[in-house]
Amino acid sequence: MAVKRRNGGRSKHGRGHVKFVRCTNCARCVPKDKAIKKFVIRNIVEAAAVRDITEQSVYDSYALPKLYAKLHYCVSCAIHSKVVRNRSKEARKIRTPPQRFRPSGDRPPRPVCHLPIVKPRGVGLILICDFFRHRRDSKLVAVVALAARSLADAPE
Repeated sequence: MAVKRRNGGRSKHGRGHVKFVRCTNCARCVPKDKAIKKFVIRNIVEAAAVRDITEQSVYDSYALPKLYAKLHYCVSCAIHSKVVRNRSKEARKIRTPPQRFRPSGDRPPRPVCHLPIVKPRGVGLILICDFFRHRRDSKLVAVVALAARSLADAPE
């Protein structure tokens, strides 16, 4: 029999059973791994009222709270509300997730360097900037320590 998707429209691999969630739109029971998930971050106050609130506020820089919601859709509601679209047979094989939209103004600026300055004997300052923030800090520190040790052991 012909198979439309190699995962059968689910991400259940190896599990016998998955809990059900209710569709946000129609309240249909959908397996959690099959449901189309959408994480929405919105301002609690609509854009038109933000200026009024900031003018009337006692505090100078009060950050308005945001509304965080994880929406679960069944397949039919996700297609109907255009959360997902049907794709051709060749396009279905492309498994890379779509590019995520990240607003640039939401986050405070990252620190340029948060690792200590390493000064081996007889060598100038070595300044290592933080390009690997997530899980690679320990590896980066180990590499820096090895580089510093090899520079310190090198003849001058």
